[in-house]
Amino acid sequence: MGVDALEIIHKVIIIERKIMYCGIGWAHEWHFFWIIATVIIVLAVLAFVTTLRQGGKSAFPLGASLGASCPACGGAIKNSFLRCPHCAVTLKSHCPSCSKIVETAWRYCPFCRADVGKTQ
Repeated sequence: MGVDALEIIHKVIIIERKIMYCGIGWAHEWHFFWIIATVIIVLAVLAFVTTLRQGGKSAFPLGASLGASCPACGGAIKNSFLRCPHCAVTLKSHCPSCSKIVETAWRYCPFCRADVGKTQ
């Protein structure tokens, strides 16, 4: 009975070695590589598609935020812009009382409470 058990163990080891080197054993190492490679490719494609979609909406090359747009022409602007780079409409102005920057649509300055009206 001891000899049969040793023969079975020997055959199992031989079969295990054949499996290990014929592809099944090596496949476990390659699966990890292919998973990582697939994730990188999918992320790259998503970034590319997102860039293409955003490029169609924003024609401003200096990295304007896509959420802000000019109220007059709809062009892409940054929140810090005083004038629209597309149509030159005034977006912000200086308060005549305290000289701080205020939105053009504001009626009162939030800093000094002065009446700024609708200045252009």
